[in-house]
Amino acid sequence: MNFKLHVLVLSILYCVQSSYSDRPVTGKALPLENSRLGIYDGTPTTIEKHPYLVSILSNKVFLCACTIVSRSWVVTLGDCVSGLDPSELTVVAGSDDSSTGTIYTVQTVTLHPHYGETVYDYDYACVQINGSFKWSNKVRPIKLPRREPKVNANLMVAGWGDTSDERGKQSNSQLMQGKMKWLAKKVCEATWADYGITWTERMACAYNKGKTTLCSGDWADAFVKKGLFYGMFAAGGGGFCSSSAIPVLIADIVPAAAWIKQTTGATLEDL
Repeated sequence: MNFKLHVLVLSILYCVQSSYSDRPVTGKALPLENSRLGIYDGTPTTIEKHPYLVSILSNKVFLCACTIVSRSWVVTLGDCVSGLDPSELTVVAGSDDSSTGTIYTVQTVTLHPHYGETVYDYDYACVQINGSFKWSNKVRPIKLPRREPKVNANLMVAGWGDTSDERGKQSNSQLMQGKMKWLAKKVCEATWADYGITWTERMACAYNKGKTTLCSGDWADAFVKKGLFYGMFAAGGGGFCSSSAIPVLIADIVPAAAWIKQTTGATLEDL
């Protein structure tokens, strides 16, 4: 596989371009520039409809979305925070624009013990804020699932994303949302085989053919259904951020739910 790294400006991830395609696949560690549209074919929404959603910033620069799971903890991708000093990070809660809201400093970042062993596998991090969240109609935790959603179930995804390819434009000032279907994992594995991904049970994918897909700046956007947190946007392949996008790669929450609960005190769905 012949990948070409693109160094991008003012974020903390990078895009990798495959020899099979000139479309980006996300990774980690270097800043982003290739922005485009945020959630492609999404619709405007408000934080009141997604109160579990927060942003994480490094030195006031937007990095990724995070998901509130308990009074002092959020979950995001390991790729979003790996190698960063917690003292440089802040979490913004109750925000429609990712930057104005209640701001918390970060106490600790806990990567999954197996993070980094294989690309996109075990891509989980738990981030503890200093203090605790104050629950309101804009700030509220979400439960972890015990089992996968049904194949072809519609899940809601929301995030800020980027709004143009202009340098320095990092996050969308308008929170956007869209629906995508949870695909069978065999379909996901076959779709991503051309990108050299070693598929594991901790990966999933979602699709809305020709319609909603995700873009730069949507990293770690939560996939949610009926008040349960099923996954986080991890990568985009061919047709990235366009109507021709392939299914997006997701970090699946169910296989990591026990570790997240142990680390954060998160609540599992009712039996």
